[in-house]
Amino acid sequence: MHFQQIFTAEDPLILASESPQRVEILTMMQIPFCTVKSDFPEILDPALSPVETAGLFAKGKAESVAKNFPNSFVVGVDTLVVSADGEILGKPKDEIEARRMIAQKSGKMETVISGICLVTPTQTIVRHEIAEIHFAVITAEDIEWMLACNEWQGRSGAISVEGRSSAFIERINGNFWNIVGFPIPTFLKMLKQVVSGK
Repeated sequence: MHFQQIFTAEDPLILASESPQRVEILTMMQIPFCTVKSDFPEILDPALSPVETAGLFAKGKAESVAKNFPNSFVVGVDTLVVSADGEILGKPKDEIEARRMIAQKSGKMETVISGICLVTPTQTIVRHEIAEIHFAVITAEDIEWMLACNEWQGRSGAISVEGRSSAFIERINGNFWNIVGFPIPTFLKMLKQVVSGK
């Protein structure tokens, strides 16, 4: 798919996020885009499953931006990290919280769920992608080594799969880009659905 046939410099895709990881992924894909920060409030509802929450947040982000750009394609994404105990791990507020989040990964499996919503002038599509991360045993010394480079800052679950955290990942079941924060294969399927009209 030639993205330049769909998105141009004059009419780019709008990313309803300022996430550095998502910006980097779209740039790598050579998709003409611009970023507009969403003002959608991300308030967790315990009655909703993580999959439902990710979809709701992604849709909320995309629609909150799309209302000001009715003729554009707007994509919103929300990525949740769910611990082995079922806790949704947000971005740690400090090093103490980051240390706790990293420690609870030791020898366990976490689930990463991305909700993605594409809003176009004619339709709204919401999908989700799920991946599993299996971690090796992480010692107290390992945790301090991981914390030392401050990769935990601004990262849900306090890890960066592109950074030091990768040293303790035994395997990933699912799409790597979903874990980074933008599920490319799912987005392409959604885009093809819009373009083909099927």
